[in-house]
Amino acid sequence: MISANQIKETLRRLEERYNSPDNTVEEVRLYAKMAILELSGWVEESIDTLVLNIANGRLEDEKIKERFEETVRNTRGFRYERHFLPLLGMIIGLMSVEAVEKSLDKEKQEKFRSALDELSKSRNLLAHTSLQGTQEKIDAPSMTENLYRDIHAGLQEYAHAIEQKLQLPQFHS
Repeated sequence: MISANQIKETLRRLEERYNSPDNTVEEVRLYAKMAILELSGWVEESIDTLVLNIANGRLEDEKIKERFEETVRNTRGFRYERHFLPLLGMIIGLMSVEAVEKSLDKEKQEKFRSALDELSKSRNLLAHTSLQGTQEKIDAPSMTENLYRDIHAGLQEYAHAIEQKLQLPQFHS
C-alpha cells in the first residue's frame, strides 16, 4: 500500500500538471481523471489494509481467515454502506461497529461517508469510459485532493476509535 504522504504528493503533482498552461483540453481531463483513479486505488488499498490488520493474528481458524481474506480481495469498491461497513462488521462484529460509530466525531464521519460516496460515483463513471466517452465534467485534481483529506481523516478517526474500543494496535496510512 502506498502511504498517505505518497498519494498526497501524487495528487499535488497531478494538480500541478493539470494547471499547466500548455495543456490541451484532453490533457486537462486526463490529469483530472488520473487523480480520481489514483485516490480511488489508495482508498481501496487503505480499507483492505485496515481490516486485514485487524484480522491478522486474531483469526485463529485458517479457513475462516482465508474466507475473510477472499471477501476482502473480492470487494470491489469503497462505498461506505455497501463496502466499508460490511467488511468492518465482518471482522469486528456489528455490536463493535455500533460502539465505534457512536464514539466518532460526527462531522468527520459525515464528511468521510460523503467523500467516499462522491469519489465512488466519479470513479465508477470514469473507470468505465474513455476520455472521449466521458460526457460529464471531471473535477480538478484539487477537488480530488479535498476528498482525500476527508477520507484520510475519516480512516484515521475509525482506526483510532477501533484501537480504543477494541484495544487493537494502531493502523498507519
